[in-house]
Amino acid sequence: IIGLHSVRMDFIPTEVDEGAGYDAEMDVWEALKNALGPNEEGIAYHRYPIVDNTGEKLDREPDFVILHKDWGLILIECKGYKIHHIDKIEGSTWYLQGTSQNKAAPYSQVKDHGHLLHSRFTSEGELMREGGMHAVSMNVFVALPNITQEEWDGRGFDGPAEPRKILK
Repeated sequence: IIGLHSVRMDFIPTEVDEGAGYDAEMDVWEALKNALGPNEEGIAYHRYPIVDNTGEKLDREPDFVILHKDWGLILIECKGYKIHHIDKIEGSTWYLQGTSQNKAAPYSQVKDHGHLLHSRFTSEGELMREGGMHAVSMNVFVALPNITQEEWDGRGFDGPAEPRKILK
């Protein structure tokens, strides 16, 4: 599925056309490379393709996929929004203004990517525990590199439905 062959952190970049969100993704990619140093064990991908060979579901491409020896599977969806782009958040839906989209659900999006990729682990016996539980944990995050914690809190976006997020 995802190769974890070394005893150091490998970073596998993807050629990406510059477009909406490109600068934000590059900021997060550089931050990941700086944060996950040579003493970490795992592999990180920018734009890892998840292909559904059955044709039943659409193919996916999470912005960042990390498989870390100690932390498990981590998926990160990056959004280049600035705080004024988010009008309100209701449940998992973000209502936007001043962008090409009028709403988005980034946490649901990355969670869907994660479950699809994580489900592939079930075919690997050594990645499963007794009772059908995955031996590899999974965590998902939304990266918002153009928004500070102060800006986020100032808009009152905290609460029980608040996504796990990585801010500027």
